[in-house]
Amino acid sequence: MIELTADIPFLWRLSAESSEGYCSVAMVVPCPPETEVKDLTIETSVLSLSSDSSRSEKEETLEWNQEDISLFLKLVNQRQLANNQLISDTVRIDLTDPAIIEIIHIVAAAGFGVAFTSYGLLKESNSLYPAFTAAKLVRLLH
Repeated sequence: MIELTADIPFLWRLSAESSEGYCSVAMVVPCPPETEVKDLTIETSVLSLSSDSSRSEKEETLEWNQEDISLFLKLVNQRQLANNQLISDTVRIDLTDPAIIEIIHIVAAAGFGVAFTSYGLLKESNSLYPAFTAAKLVRLLH
């Protein structure tokens, strides 16, 4: 396990994935120069759609924003509570733990994930149920 301090940032690396402007998202943790490990990279299955075609052609590194950090810590704390562990002021994280890697995937998807249409994923209705518009559904829920 590598011990990290607040001085070491968590980074996102966006790498060109396709000519359509998609980038693969990976988490990168730069390791201190005194360690033998260069950088720790955790690949995710998340694809990001770049708004700028020139940005999708080269690799880009971004620092985690406050929303990424907050979501990550919230999910780590929920996991600790589920495992009956006490939540302390400092957090020790094993970046090789599959549960932590899953949390990283969730944070990447929340920040960069591309939403696809449901066409082909949902079964077609056979019209046995009345069709609801979004406005009718909102009225029913309120």
